[in-house]
Amino acid sequence: MRISTRVCLGIFLMFFSITLLPKTTIFFSPDDNPRRELISLIDNAQQTIIAAVYLITDNDITRALIAAKKRGVEVEVVTDAACRKMPVGKLPRLIREDIPVHIYDPGALPKGTQYGIMHDKFTIFDEDILWTGSFNWTYSASVRNQENAMLIEDEPDLVERYAQRFEVLKTRCHGTMEHKGIAAMHKETIATSLAGLWEEARSMVSQLFGGVVSSGIEDL
Repeated sequence: MRISTRVCLGIFLMFFSITLLPKTTIFFSPDDNPRRELISLIDNAQQTIIAAVYLITDNDITRALIAAKKRGVEVEVVTDAACRKMPVGKLPRLIREDIPVHIYDPGALPKGTQYGIMHDKFTIFDEDILWTGSFNWTYSASVRNQENAMLIEDEPDLVERYAQRFEVLKTRCHGTMEHKGIAAMHKETIATSLAGLWEEARSMVSQLFGGVVSSGIEDL
């Protein structure tokens, strides 16, 4: 039985169109271990990784980013100022490896804009694959928190929209952290930590001995 050229062409086009359909995979944390999938994406990136992430404290994700940088992948990160001030934040490690890190600064926004935090969590791999959702790059997000992440492929218009957003976020940052900024970052982190410990100590003393002792401490 001969199959006409038209039928063959139709079958080919149908198969070709199916292979180009967008693909979305959903991961829920901690059940689906999205961190494992994220690290796999980082490990398999060939050219570029751009990421806007609120917090970066996970050792394994940080190591994967550094390894990607060392094998020639261009890595660039936007994060919130809260990450800069966290004692367990991984920004110094990224900066030491010459990975550009942009710190979101509400003061860079136009006047009259409501100030807030940079709460995005999205990553684009090789200008083609999008990773987004509520999943922060933290240990808690991997093992304790109820989080979600979406892996989206073959959606070039959507990826481009996120890539444009990344460039917008960079304009709202306080420059790019470099090697020379690490010492200042550590000083700021230590100062923030000491201030937090002092407040905790005051609170404990106040609870144990009452307001009289607390007032005395305030006068010191």
